Amino acid sequence: MFDWIDQAVRALRDGVEGLEPRCLSGEQAAKVLERVAEVERLAAVARTLLARRVEETNQWRREGHRSAASFVAAKTSTTVGSAVGALETARRLERCPATAEAFRAGRLSEAQVREVAAAAVAEPESEHRLLEAASTVVGVAALRDECRRVRSAAAPDEGAAVAAVHRSRYLRHWTDSD
Repeated sequence: MFDWIDQAVRALRDGVEGLEPRCLSGEQAAKVLERVAEVERLAAVARTLLARRVEETNQWRREGHRSAASFVAAKTSTTVGSAVGALETARRLERCPATAEAFRAGRLSEAQVREVAAAAVAEPESEHRLLEAASTVVGVAALRDECRRVRSAAAPDEGAAVAAVHRSRYLRHWTDSD
């Protein structure tokens, strides 16, 4: 069932072990870099979709975690905040079919899909335009600005925007061993 991922991991591991960047020309390094970025985008798709499934099935509880985000953070060696963001994006993708399709095809990075999905949920009619912007604008910062404009325009009034920000806030606290 999981042979494809095992084979991909083995192939990537072997490739990385044999990688000698100094032996590559600048042009070759740029081409390999583009392919590695594609691998990252596709891995982000799988990670995002699988994290959502873990959340839906409550597998995180069976493994003793306090939240799905805590489980995802532990399994992916990332922060809980990053895992929360991935789970929010996964839930938004359920309401944004064109964005989900572009993400699955590897046309959007994790940063791009997070921005587009958040804006498309706020203003569904903007989804295709934002996907076009994601493929044409240079840099995530410009896309983030465009998505912010869409979300701001979609908010019926300032009070609703403030309430939405308030609802999205959360606090985490812990005690370190230090």
